[in-house]
Amino acid sequence: TLGYVLGGASYVYIASYDEAVGIPSEETVRAAVRTQQIIAHEHGFLDTIDPLGGSYFVETLTMQIERQMREALERIQAMGGAIAIMDNGWAKRFMSDGAARRQKAVDTGGRPWVTVNVDRQKPNVPHTAFRIDPETAERQIARLHAVKAARDNSRVAAALAEVDRAAAEDRNSMVAVLEAVRAYATVGEIVDVWRKRFGEFQPSTQI
Repeated sequence: TLGYVLGGASYVYIASYDEAVGIPSEETVRAAVRTQQIIAHEHGFLDTIDPLGGSYFVETLTMQIERQMREALERIQAMGGAIAIMDNGWAKRFMSDGAARRQKAVDTGGRPWVTVNVDRQKPNVPHTAFRIDPETAERQIARLHAVKAARDNSRVAAALAEVDRAAAEDRNSMVAVLEAVRAYATVGEIVDVWRKRFGEFQPSTQI
């Protein structure tokens, strides 16, 4: 959070620490909010517009990041762009290598991580992984069937045909999609039109 503030963020949202595995509890939401409040009201970083203005060290780090990003973008461009590096497996190798280097640095202690390799601490977080109630899915399916039974299916078919025509003619398909939505075509039905027209993206499995 402090990094966001010092970086000049105008708005900061801090996710609860259990948000990735379930619906946040009141305790974890409170911890996230208190983190922001402490920095906003106790540390004084909001007393000036740019707390790190003129910091040679921070500016040096920023320029290093910029240079590395430009070098990476130029390399990607030279290989044919984003789609090309996904197709030939370079993007996956690049990310996998970076993750492996990070994990090795943590495992060897080269990258300090408090409670993981510094002052180790066994986690004491209850298992709160989110699970969907099967009855919820059944209710949603029943609602979907009800909508399909009540809508004007000839209008839906015409709207979906127009979506397909827009795709075939390389036109902006937004107007056709909006009409399909107004006719109560489902997202799946609209996307199926594009799947039949363009196929599906298959990510590279190369390492």
